[in-house]
Amino acid sequence: MPHAFQSLKRASHRNKALGKAPHKPVLLLAVVEGVEVGKIIENKIYITAELIATFQKLWARLVPEQGWQPRFFLPFFHLTGDKFWQLELVPGAEVALTNSYSPKSIAALKDSIAYASFAPTLWKQLCNETNRAALRQLLLNTYFPDRTYGRHELQRETRAYLEQLEQDFLNNLAAEPNDPTYRLVEYEARSTLFKTEVPKLYVYTCAISGLRLTATTDVQMVDACLPVSAAGATLSPGAKAKMTRFKMESPSRLPFTGPLTGT
Repeated sequence: MPHAFQSLKRASHRNKALGKAPHKPVLLLAVVEGVEVGKIIENKIYITAELIATFQKLWARLVPEQGWQPRFFLPFFHLTGDKFWQLELVPGAEVALTNSYSPKSIAALKDSIAYASFAPTLWKQLCNETNRAALRQLLLNTYFPDRTYGRHELQRETRAYLEQLEQDFLNNLAAEPNDPTYRLVEYEARSTLFKTEVPKLYVYTCAISGLRLTATTDVQMVDACLPVSAAGATLSPGAKAKMTRFKMESPSRLPFTGPLTGT
């Protein structure tokens, strides 16, 4: 009996020469790498800048065709059709969908999905180093038989890419790439990086309570409180410009989770 990773449901391109969508196996490989380096430590797969950046770097190495766009949010949502991947909704939220039953954007997905999780048996396999290596090779052999990547090089490239995005964000230097594909890539990564960088700029301090907040899980504290600059903290003009464009959200919007039904 084939492994669940070998029989992913994938959309076909209208140009038959481009075959089937590579998004799901690329995302699964990104998750495998996240577990490998300790960024994913429990069966809760959050939408993070690190996961998106790893997805994008893997895409660049494994998907040579230009007909597909590296939209991270599509496989994150549509893997539910493969039964081993479940989504947990923020209570009361609904995923804004297009007429083709896809999320409208990465923002629409992030605002409604708390995290994804694997079926328990599959998560157990991912937690075992030997099994994880076998699953990585299975995905490569099945969907990218002529391609490969160096794990350590991938980690270096991902880290450098995130550091560059962070610096661009803090210094307001981010420029729009000329290539539309890379504009999409950077938009998805930046949109997630934003909610991790704003608390850093304001030293994790809440404007309402005055408390300094830290967390051991990947919650979005920008959604939970209104950050304010701590005494003596100096923000760059670029950072201040970012904040003038930031729409403060209700402090009562906490990142609780609930089951997604009807999938």
